[in-house]
Amino acid sequence: MEPPHLYFASKMREAMAGLGSDKDTMTEVLAFRKDRDLARINEAYVQAHQKTLLHAFESESSGDYRKLLMAYVRQVV
Repeated sequence: MEPPHLYFASKMREAMAGLGSDKDTMTEVLAFRKDRDLARINEAYVQAHQKTLLHAFESESSGDYRKLLMAYVRQVV
């Protein structure tokens, strides 16, 4: 069993891997975690992938969805 922040960091990576992205998983991870949890998920993501969730969202999403993700993550992280 791994700590929740590591699990959700890996889920975010899986959601953004390959061609396209799994918006449902990305939204679920962001929408149903507390702010302090998202900060820990971001830290775990940085350690594992050498970039922040903000940078990952910037390259893996587009349009209004990207704006929404980035605005939310900027507030939290």
